[in-house]
Order: sequence, then C-alpha cells, then structure tokens
Amino acid sequence: MKTRITLIIFVTFVVSAGAASAQTRNISTPTARQAVLKTVESLLTRKANPDGSGDVSKDPFNPSEQDLREDYDPNAVKEVKQVVRKSDADLLQDIAKQIQPTGSVTLGGEPYLLFGEKRQKKGDKVSVTYDGVEYVVEIISIANKQFRLRYNNEEMVRPIK
Repeated sequence: MKTRITLIIFVTFVVSAGAASAQTRNISTPTARQAVLKTVESLLTRKANPDGSGDVSKDPFNPSEQDLREDYDPNAVKEVKQVVRKSDADLLQDIAKQIQPTGSVTLGGEPYLLFGEKRQKKGDKVSVTYDGVEYVVEIISIANKQFRLRYNNEEMVRPIK
C-alpha cells in the first residue's frame, strides 16, 4: 500500500515537473513579440490610393452600382462626371420594357407568364440587366392581358403582347 502511494506521488511529481518545464519553453522573447506586433500593425493600417484619394477598402457586402457593372475596370483612368441617379419609378419603367412575356396561361387555377419555355408565377422574381447592372423585379399579379411588376416600393402594370 505504501509503495503504491509512493509510486503515485512520484508519477505526479514527474508529470508536474514536465508540464512546468514545457510552460517555460513556450514563453516568447521580447524581440519575437515586437516582431509579431509590427506585423499586426502593418496589417491593420489602412492603405491609401497611390493618388492620395483616400481609403481603398470597400464594403464587400454593399458594392456600389459602378462595381456591379460588367464593363467596369477599376484600374482605368477615372473621369469626373456627374452621375444622375434615376428614381425607382423611372428605373422600373426602363427595366419593365425588357420584360416581354410571350403569353400567359392558367394551370391548376394559377396564372403563369410565359417567357418562351420558361414559366413565372405570381410572387416570382425576374432578373433584368439594365445599363450593366442586374436588377430583380417581382411579379405581383397576372391577369389575362396584363401583369403587375414591383421594384422596391414602385409598381407598374405592363400589357401581355
């Protein structure tokens, strides 16, 4: 019984001594810590454009309409021009001109707009590319000779040709 207790105490002592020596080996030197701090500081500093126009970081979750255009080249020489933003109603009118269903049909009591082989029902969203930017328009209602579209809070009625 005494040998067993002695053995347990000895093993505990050896394990704790090994753990203590391992902890002292993991402590970094002050010069190593300073090098890591300099690296982190360089990563955290905000970089400016070469022409000094400010911050180059952009919000990846809210890109500008200009960045969404397919023909946009961020390295091209930037021209200063006044951009006139259209209202949602004007934008919806221009977008709606591109939505041209070939007809409508009622299947199972539910009306559908036909775009060639593709069918869209009430509540479906239609993607339209206008001026290089992709917009999503919702189909609100479908009647025999017309359908209603919504973009943001603006609505519009279009005929089915």
